[in-house]
Amino acid sequence: MHPAKKSHSFYLLLPVLFWAFSGPLLALDGAPVSLSPAGPVADIDPEFTWESVPGAAYYRINVRNAANAVVFNRWFSIAETSCADGESQCRVRTGMNWLPASYRWKVIAKDESRSLSDWSSWLIFFPGQDDIPGPPAAPEPAEPSGLATSNRPVFSWPPADDVSRYRIQLKDAGNKVVFDRWREAAAVGCSDGRSMCSLTSPKPLTEGVFRWKLLGKNKLSGERSAWSEWLTFEMPAASELGGGLDMRPENKSCRLPLPPPRTSGVTTNRVFRNLPINDTVILLSSPHDTRWFSIEKGGRVFSFDASNPDVSVLEICPGHNRPGH
Repeated sequence: MHPAKKSHSFYLLLPVLFWAFSGPLLALDGAPVSLSPAGPVADIDPEFTWESVPGAAYYRINVRNAANAVVFNRWFSIAETSCADGESQCRVRTGMNWLPASYRWKVIAKDESRSLSDWSSWLIFFPGQDDIPGPPAAPEPAEPSGLATSNRPVFSWPPADDVSRYRIQLKDAGNKVVFDRWREAAAVGCSDGRSMCSLTSPKPLTEGVFRWKLLGKNKLSGERSAWSEWLTFEMPAASELGGGLDMRPENKSCRLPLPPPRTSGVTTNRVFRNLPINDTVILLSSPHDTRWFSIEKGGRVFSFDASNPDVSVLEICPGHNRPGH
């Protein structure tokens, strides 16, 4: 007998299956080259232009503000970008009237089989302006002020226009720097330009008087604001703050303590003595039905009659007597 010949069809099929489930293996060569807008631009709806990529069918423009929040992100067909006939440059207007501020943008290409090119380099532009913007306005501290309520207070302030990063400085009554930190707008929760910025004190503060101030920076223009005015607050003694959630409960065993001793002769009994309810996670009832429905951990659903506690028994609901049903 001759040994059966091994089939190689399985091995030939593997690359085909891999390609089918993973999508295109080859990306578009190169990347678009961003051309304009760049720098100060008088137009509030400037035309975006870039060098095209051979074989591209779509282009996606991504625009972010100084705080790195995405403010525009859209795909355009080559027909919309006026480069369907092999033109070396694509161009399109977003239809947005850009607020005078600082932005950066980039573009990527995609072909009909969903293969992507690399992203272009970022270009910074300042629409509606004749020159690079000057320093942003100084941020304004809001809280804490007056008497603090926690030894790790939350410092908060409204977002400042066109600011990418914030610097917060805290000093004690002796003018000693307690901390001095830079934080990105996204890290303090206000990159959208609407939410309050906030930063929890990186260290517990002791009793005494403190003051703090802020400074902002626009990373796109390189400009910094002036320092804000100082805002003063007082940290009371630890005994006046109370424990709250700043103190770990003294329960090393991680078990509930024993219930307190009874103070009366009253004893309790189960109302539904005939119901072996052990793993119920949800109890449901209908306003026009005396039955209750119980759902257990394993997925079993049963009902019982709440109007007759002494004789009520479990009734397994059809289709729900096995886990997962």
